Amino acid sequence: MRAVVHIGFPKTGTSSIQNYCSKNEAQLLEQGVLWARTGRILSFKDRARHMGLRFAFEPVETFPTPLMKIYGLEKPWRRRLFARRFLAKLDRELAAHSTAQTAFFSAEELSGTRDSAMVQNLHDAFKTRFDRVQIFCIIREPFSYLASSYSQSVKIGSTLSWSKMLDKQRKSTLFLSQICKWQEVFGDENVIVRPLRGNALEQIAPVLSCDIQIDRPARHNAGLSFAGIELLHQLNNTYANAGRKRPGKIRKAFEKHMTGSPWRPDINQIDVVYDMVASELDELRQLRTFSKDDLDYLTQNWSAEQARNKIGSRPISDDNTGMLDLLMDAFD
Repeated sequence: MRAVVHIGFPKTGTSSIQNYCSKNEAQLLEQGVLWARTGRILSFKDRARHMGLRFAFEPVETFPTPLMKIYGLEKPWRRRLFARRFLAKLDRELAAHSTAQTAFFSAEELSGTRDSAMVQNLHDAFKTRFDRVQIFCIIREPFSYLASSYSQSVKIGSTLSWSKMLDKQRKSTLFLSQICKWQEVFGDENVIVRPLRGNALEQIAPVLSCDIQIDRPARHNAGLSFAGIELLHQLNNTYANAGRKRPGKIRKAFEKHMTGSPWRPDINQIDVVYDMVASELDELRQLRTFSKDDLDYLTQNWSAEQARNKIGSRPISDDNTGMLDLLMDAFD
């Protein structure tokens, strides 16, 4: 049996892959793909992602992540115990499904590790249990990736402006440093990187060697509008300046009333972004983890010119039609 470990970068369709697999666990198993329960079923609930992978393999000496604290894994001895139980449960699950061809794991947490030792620990544990371990990840066009990341950060309470976020991002890479961590441990031949091209599920299906039936409902954009993100950002700063935490009901009210075309920075920021990531893109193109088709796609489509062409003359929307409903809801 081989293992496929999906390193879920943010804003690359990771949740759609995980939710599909959790809802279609039996159908995947019929095709020889085991959507592993070990590391995913925590506290008797399906978390739809394998957050337990990082819990089990992050060195116990490192500072616990917020999620570890939520699950009571602050202390090293608790994490050692979790790791032992994780591996014992994984062995039982693999034995029970020994006819499966592929065991599939997916977690966003794996894209945020700062420690190569976690990657090495996972490698050492998996190489004794699987015939082959492949690492898979999807990366997204830089301008849309950063714009979407900024919107998400505002939703969860960030006070950083777009320019401040870029300043912070300049201290690290978007994808390269994380990919290289996995590449150095697992080898070029076992790391698969795909640029996001439409539906992430369509891109994972060939890697898993299975048929994924994708429902295509009428498209609708339920994200916060430009005006919604701008106003919510102001509220974040207002609460922060007052030393208060923004109530969760505010985000819910915005998501109910302030939806529309997604937020994006001014078009002149495209050149700023591509200047910032130029050297990273050059290095990404040198990686031996892309298929020729994907490398051609990346070369032809990831550029400032193509990003401008995609946006075209579409202006930034400042539609405030949901403002009255939002205020009425707040004072109801």
